[in-house]
Amino acid sequence: MRNREVLAQLPLDIDGGKIARCVIPALDPCSLEACIKSRALAAVPDGQPTTSLVSLPEGVWEEACQLPEKAFDCIRTGSPQSQAEFLDLSPDQAHQEEALGDQKIREGVWRKHFQIFSQDLGRLMVALGSSTSLEDHDKPLLHRMLVYLMTNGAWAITSFLLRSCMDKGIVVATGDRALSLDHIAPERLKELAQELIRTRQQGVGEGVLSVADFHH
Repeated sequence: MRNREVLAQLPLDIDGGKIARCVIPALDPCSLEACIKSRALAAVPDGQPTTSLVSLPEGVWEEACQLPEKAFDCIRTGSPQSQAEFLDLSPDQAHQEEALGDQKIREGVWRKHFQIFSQDLGRLMVALGSSTSLEDHDKPLLHRMLVYLMTNGAWAITSFLLRSCMDKGIVVATGDRALSLDHIAPERLKELAQELIRTRQQGVGEGVLSVADFHH
């Protein structure tokens, strides 16, 4: 769904496994929701639990799909104890082989990592797509998201998000230097991040990427 509008739906076969795929038409970047409802209901009831998804441009969504895979690889190669802690298993459950399988880890990554990421990114996309200025309560989320993306080398998503900021009239700057669209291209962002790290290490400047509302 997008803004309560149903874009696609399919019947679920409860005896056919745990994975269902649904094709939806191509969309502009936006926040989406998915849910399960009874066939007897004509519409999705208010308050129905939903799962957050996002529609992203080509080149950006591929990178977004790599993030849960990175998280899965990190947890999968960790110790059984760290896997059990991630999955919130009791000591008894941690010794059960079926409790630590790849599928369980993938489900945990979705629930504790990618679902939250999708919710936060979708919330920012809605905020940056509105006609009003970015609300104060969304600014810390924007900062945390940018830090997370750059820390994980997600330059295409970072570029998409910064471009959305600029389109809204938000200044993206390093120190007192405002950046242009050329500066935030994915290939340039990595160079810029390395430059900021060197600046901080050398102690010759702030070495900080900042975003701030700009009003005439």
